[in-house]
Amino acid sequence: MKRTFNPFFLILLAVLVFNPLGFNIFELPKLHFLAGFFAISLVYIIIEFLRKGEFSFPFNKYVYGFLGVWLVSLILSTIFSVAPELSFWGSYNRVLGLYSHFIFIGIFVIFLGIFKDKDKVKSFFIFLCLIAAITSIIAILQQFGFYGMSENLDTNEYVGRSFSTLGHPSFFGQFLLLPIWAGLYLSFDKEQKNRKYFVPLVFLLILCLLLSENRASLLGLMISVSILVLILGKIKKSYKIAVVFGAIATFFAYIFIYASSLRSLGSRYYLWEGAIKSFLDKPLLGSGLETFEIAFQKHFPIKLYYFEHLYALPDRAHNEWLNILVTQGILGFIAYGLIIFGIFYLLFKKRKALQKNKILLFSTLAFISILISNFFSFPVTIHYLIFAALLAIILNNLLDVKDYKVRLNTIFVLVAGSLVIISTWIIYNSVISIHSDTLFAKGHSVLTTAKVNDGMEDIQKSLELNPHQGDLFLYFGDTLKKAGTEFSDPEILEYSEYVNSFGRKFFNDDFRSTYYYAKIFQAQGRIAEADYAYFKAKELAPKNAGILRDLAKFYYENEEYGKANQIFEEFFQTIPDYWRISEKELSTLDAETEQKHRLFFKHAPDIWDLQDMYLHSQAKSIEQPTTANFPEASVCLEKA
Repeated sequence: MKRTFNPFFLILLAVLVFNPLGFNIFELPKLHFLAGFFAISLVYIIIEFLRKGEFSFPFNKYVYGFLGVWLVSLILSTIFSVAPELSFWGSYNRVLGLYSHFIFIGIFVIFLGIFKDKDKVKSFFIFLCLIAAITSIIAILQQFGFYGMSENLDTNEYVGRSFSTLGHPSFFGQFLLLPIWAGLYLSFDKEQKNRKYFVPLVFLLILCLLLSENRASLLGLMISVSILVLILGKIKKSYKIAVVFGAIATFFAYIFIYASSLRSLGSRYYLWEGAIKSFLDKPLLGSGLETFEIAFQKHFPIKLYYFEHLYALPDRAHNEWLNILVTQGILGFIAYGLIIFGIFYLLFKKRKALQKNKILLFSTLAFISILISNFFSFPVTIHYLIFAALLAIILNNLLDVKDYKVRLNTIFVLVAGSLVIISTWIIYNSVISIHSDTLFAKGHSVLTTAKVNDGMEDIQKSLELNPHQGDLFLYFGDTLKKAGTEFSDPEILEYSEYVNSFGRKFFNDDFRSTYYYAKIFQAQGRIAEADYAYFKAKELAPKNAGILRDLAKFYYENEEYGKANQIFEEFFQTIPDYWRISEKELSTLDAETEQKHRLFFKHAPDIWDLQDMYLHSQAKSIEQPTTANFPEASVCLEKA
């Protein structure tokens, strides 16, 4: 009997992986599971190559040509990034830097070789559906209050939405798209034994997609189903044309009519507006992978505060095309467009084959669903894995992917040896990164219980083990600042400054590290340096509500009421004017405004205290300089 299940399919177990003992519960363990699994697979392939004396890998000049252009855009955007180290390793929350993209490209090449065999595609679909079924059961249990993830997991913001093992409802909804289409394919495949069991599975997955309330993925699924009807339905040509125009009209109506009335989707307009302005700062190569948050702060549209949390900082454009445009520039945008439109061009040339080749048809429909979903969102680790597999399936059905044989010689032995060393390091780095994250979570938990020395020791070990996540240095430095202030301990405050300096190097002097310096200097009583650091942070992020708030409070507490009054005025002009609404007026608000009003005060509970300070500053205000010039503070910050 022919074996169709490839052990490499076990990489899909990454969907179920999470670390309840870690600080980054979902994304970091998934990425390092992928990296470790890929590295182990690569070592196995190399051992087989050395044992047999030859090796064959999938080759098609067009595939590697487009892949090469994409890889060049990734590398160049990292080299010329505003924060190169961040762009290489990725941020702590997303871990999607150049390092991760190397892993995804390697996974794609392995899938490209495996999926030359169509029986293996079916086997992959079955295993993917099994994984999706497990996540769906977990998602349903979450509707009954069972989470079982981590004590530190805050689920309040999800308001009943299921997120399963993906960490966020939208990520879960996006993941389900390929399993839904895989299940539909298996239901239609007459050669598939027990295909009747995949029908209820598809309904289960669609139910869980609804439980995730991921509207963008639902839209993608709906439009792809319309296309399926168009292709397979035995209906008149005029009706097919009507279906096409109906799908297009639905898409644009969703964008311009329905989406604008929804809080989460309405915010996209202002995000996209700021993203386009951010792109114009570095149009050719972009600001660098994972640097959207840095680039976006200079062009933060204040209307976004009407839709998002007051002190939240978006780190993605929530549109994959715009996100690439900002972080990889025109070169990356063109490279991505060549891949996507290249596939559609090939599909158009082989459009007649779609009805006969059901694997290609259902994979294409999944591809369209994912592209539409990504138009309103962004991929994370699991989505890159799924996308790599999907591209490999589609390209194998559109192009002639051949086996290119390589025989053992001195050069390839050296290459193989180098790859084994790199793979060993990847495995080591993955294990260390997970251990480091667990230590950080443990130390942070202890630190918040006032056992400062014990907590600091664990976190120090964590950062020594994994020095590549600069935002953890910033976070730790800020936490130490709070502890040092609470316990009036100058040594802890001094150490917080030292820790923050590492994060500053990682982020290349961005607004956040400068902002944290300002707060540390303020806690140390270094007023001139704090003033200068706040000024620089505000210059880098002029509409950041958190910086404006803390700068106004800083001037107020130092009795510089003229400056405080000016910054408070800027702060209150920047934020939504819900604070002006009286208790009597609440009953007159429509449901949407009332919800926004409620969310605003939920995430800005200090607004009334700030208003009192503002009024007091106005009363005490005297003629004072509105800007400060402290040369010695400037020199001190640069040295730091």
